[in-house]
Amino acid sequence: MKVVNGPADVPEGHHFAIIVFKTQSVHIPGDERSRTNPGHGYPASTETFHTTEYSVTSNRDEWMNEIRRLEKDKSMSGYRSTYPYVALEVTAKASIQIEVVIK
Repeated sequence: MKVVNGPADVPEGHHFAIIVFKTQSVHIPGDERSRTNPGHGYPASTETFHTTEYSVTSNRDEWMNEIRRLEKDKSMSGYRSTYPYVALEVTAKASIQIEVVIK
């Protein structure tokens, strides 16, 4: 499966897709002033980021094998973290046309 990095990577016609929803947290330590003088400076914080990964293929078997792999990872989640996902069969990308009317 190919990870989509932009609109041009999404196939125009029928394809199979998987969207993986990821959440990651980054700890940002406080500055020296906040550690030595509480209430001053910049305290420590944690930022949470939500991202999605869209993967596509035109091959149904490849798509099904990837779903099996994701489900296998989910069943072994006691050993590693897994991310929720959605599997889609897409008929086509929408065609958008803009019309300008001058009166």
